[in-house]
Amino acid sequence: MTMNEGGTPDETAGRENNVVRLPGQAEPPQPRKIADFVHEHPVMCIAGGLAVGAVAAALIPRRNREIVANRTSLWGKAVAAAGAAITQQALSQVNSATTSLRDSAESMATRAEHAGHATMDRMERVGETSLSKARVLLGREQPEPPLGKKIAEKAVQFMTRPHR
Repeated sequence: MTMNEGGTPDETAGRENNVVRLPGQAEPPQPRKIADFVHEHPVMCIAGGLAVGAVAAALIPRRNREIVANRTSLWGKAVAAAGAAITQQALSQVNSATTSLRDSAESMATRAEHAGHATMDRMERVGETSLSKARVLLGREQPEPPLGKKIAEKAVQFMTRPHR
């Protein structure tokens, strides 16, 4: 037990929820992990595995070896069939995802093409309007009268024509 600032025993010192590790507490030793051992000694692990396998094979009677071989053959066939089914399912899902992605990409490309054409048409009209206004400002061309003025001029022409 440790003492806190008031001189009374602190019973929460050993708990894991302390923010700062109190002095005098040793960290618990970390157990050596198998993965670390295999990483440090790979050849020794392989040799040990082969030795254990050889000893196990020598201890199994020949009759049992055939039974084990038949069972492992059946297990291998079952695993291969399951792997083939999973692979087939994965390929089917990839194919449907690819088709869906291709359709989405075509749709987006069509929309982008339409938007581009519409923007190009608008920009062409803006450019033509700007060009005609620039020519008017430079005095090279008379401005085109607005539609309302054109209609009024036509109406005046019809009214001033002699009637038959």
